[in-house]
Amino acid sequence: MIKVDKGYEKHIGKLLRIDKILYAENVFERKNLLDILENYTEKRLYKEDQEEFKNIFFANIFNFNRKINVRHRGIGCINSILEEDQLPFRLTSIQDRKGVGRGKRYWFLIKP
Repeated sequence: MIKVDKGYEKHIGKLLRIDKILYAENVFERKNLLDILENYTEKRLYKEDQEEFKNIFFANIFNFNRKINVRHRGIGCINSILEEDQLPFRLTSIQDRKGVGRGKRYWFLIKP
């Protein structure tokens, strides 16, 4: 459905006996993001993986009202989008304490 003014939207909704109108792009964006996030859940994302994750994540956001600067595509920005869209995921940054990646930071996506 093409976005139109609210009065016309309500009028059409009444004619069709629909209380709530959902926009396909919003439903598709949410489903797409949930699939992407499920794939990355509980995996360590080091620097190269973080870039891949950010590119995929931001490429699948269709809400053009969001003004996202390429430089500010970090944990805070991603977490605010997850919170705004009420998606049950959080991204954290953790420093590796042992193994090959000792001392390196990685992102860890959790589903609380």
